[in-house]
Amino acid sequence: MPRRRSKPRSRKTPSGIQLPRPRRGRRLPPGIVRLDYEKARGYNVRIGYIRRKDSWRPRYQAYFADGRHGGKAEALAAAKKWLRTLIRTGKPPKRRSGH
Repeated sequence: MPRRRSKPRSRKTPSGIQLPRPRRGRRLPPGIVRLDYEKARGYNVRIGYIRRKDSWRPRYQAYFADGRHGGKAEALAAAKKWLRTLIRTGKPPKRRSGH
């Protein structure tokens, strides 16, 4: 019986950043998760995991709060823009003062 080839767990972008594979039925882009807790409401972006001595940690990480960005839709738009810039340039965007 021939072995089935498994799908790759991630894909590399032209800038060399490794993105998670898109999942079926998921509305958010790979790497973006929604946090809905009493004290934290917003989107968290984690990309490019690297191996540490005893764990894995994201190389790039950013949090986009609903309150700071003016609501859910605006926070998601900011998270997507940050992710697009990171993928295109290979570097995280500079943080603006006041944000």
